[in-house]
Amino acid sequence: MQRLAYENEKLARRPQGHNGEYFVVCTLYYTPKESGFTFERGFDATPVTKPGLGGRKYPRDFLRSVKKEGFGRIAMPVDGRHY
Repeated sequence: MQRLAYENEKLARRPQGHNGEYFVVCTLYYTPKESGFTFERGFDATPVTKPGLGGRKYPRDFLRSVKKEGFGRIAMPVDGRHY
């Protein structure tokens, strides 16, 4: 938060002051969708499996994203679930 305070102080020191402008901090989350991880979109879509997936294969970059985000949405449900 020090950076945020610093940037807002810089804005306040301008001749016109803040003038209605402020810096804010946002955290964005996204859910990787298996259907979006294609070779055409520049992803490594090589089908791979990992322990715990019961031999099911998913695009390599999709699994990397799911590992990083902790969640993902698959195209075909497993046990009635799309995640």
